[in-house]
Amino acid sequence: MKKVLLKSITATVAKLSLLLLITGSAYAQKTSLIVTDAEVIEVQGGFAFVEGPVSDANGNLFFTDIENNRIHKLSPGGELSIHHQPSNYANGLTLDLNGDLLICEQSAQRLVSMDSDGNITVLAATYQGKRFNSPNDAWVHPDGGIYFTDPRYSRPANQELSQDGEHVYFISPDRNSISRVIDDLGKPNG
Repeated sequence: MKKVLLKSITATVAKLSLLLLITGSAYAQKTSLIVTDAEVIEVQGGFAFVEGPVSDANGNLFFTDIENNRIHKLSPGGELSIHHQPSNYANGLTLDLNGDLLICEQSAQRLVSMDSDGNITVLAATYQGKRFNSPNDAWVHPDGGIYFTDPRYSRPANQELSQDGEHVYFISPDRNSISRVIDDLGKPNG
């Protein structure tokens, strides 16, 4: 059986759950996004607000539980563990071309990289001498450059915008420069 992981967030229910979709047919997987006889099973509940799911080459699923200030890891065998805590209220996650975990740390107002040994490297903490607002999501270009959104939500708490607006930034493939690439969106996200 092939396991595909989903998350479910509902506006009317405070409890968020990570869901597991079990597919029954390899053929159906190739021809349809969701198999007609698929069964949804709750793997774990009790999260405050889950975000940023990303799966590595080994099939581990990483996701953030923002309000509980941690990053979880779900192994292909179904074992759930805390991967990193505190996470600086991490939101979006993705992987770079080396397979390192990229983490949008909202309260630290930066984008960092975590290698397989847990070592953290700061990739972006300021633009034009000012801290970022609250990095939210990131995407890695095939050449290794990194785009990330920087809106302002609730982290860090009770603070004005650090930048002159909410923008999208790009880190060059060599990671030596950061540029603002979109400055006309109301609240960039995703």
